[in-house]
Amino acid sequence: MKNNSPKISCYLIIMLILSTYSSCTLVPCFSDSGLNYLNNNPKPDFLIGTYKLDEWTLNNTQGYKNSHSAQMQINTDGTFQLINIPKGTIDFNTLHYSEGKKINISGKWKSKFSNELKAELDVTFLLDSTKNNINNFTSTSWKIYQKNQNAVIYIRVGDPDDCAAVRFKKINE
Repeated sequence: MKNNSPKISCYLIIMLILSTYSSCTLVPCFSDSGLNYLNNNPKPDFLIGTYKLDEWTLNNTQGYKNSHSAQMQINTDGTFQLINIPKGTIDFNTLHYSEGKKINISGKWKSKFSNELKAELDVTFLLDSTKNNINNFTSTSWKIYQKNQNAVIYIRVGDPDDCAAVRFKKINE
C-alpha cells in the first residue's frame, strides 16, 4: 500500500496558495492616479464649493458613465449634499444592481488629518430611509486629494478588490 500523505499535503498547500491569491487583488490599484496627497488638514475655503465627477470616474467606474449631472455641494455651515448620484455610491449592497437609480442625500462634514491616513473628510449622513431605502449606514470617511490646485473628494465604492472609486473634483465658479 502506497503512502499518499506527501502528495495530499502538496496538493493542499497548492490549493491554499491559489485560494489566497485568488481572494485578493495583486495588481496595485490606480484609482487615485493623478491625484496628490495633502500634507496638512485643509482649510475650509479649500473644500467649500461645488464638485462634479471627474472624467476618470465617468470613464472607469462601473455604473457612472451616464452620471454627468451628479454633484456634491460642501457648505460653510458644515453640511453637504450629494445630488443625483448613483445609489451605489454610498450603499455597497446596491452597487451592481441599482444601475440607473439616482438619489439625493445630505449630511454633515468635518475634515481631519493624520500622517498615516493623510487628509480625510468625515461625513455623517442625515438619512430618510423611507425616501432612499438605505439602512445601517450613517457615517464614513472619504479621502481628500488635490489636483491642479483644486480639492478632489475620493470615495471608494464596492469591493476594495475591484479598485473602484468615485472622484468628485471641485469646480471653479
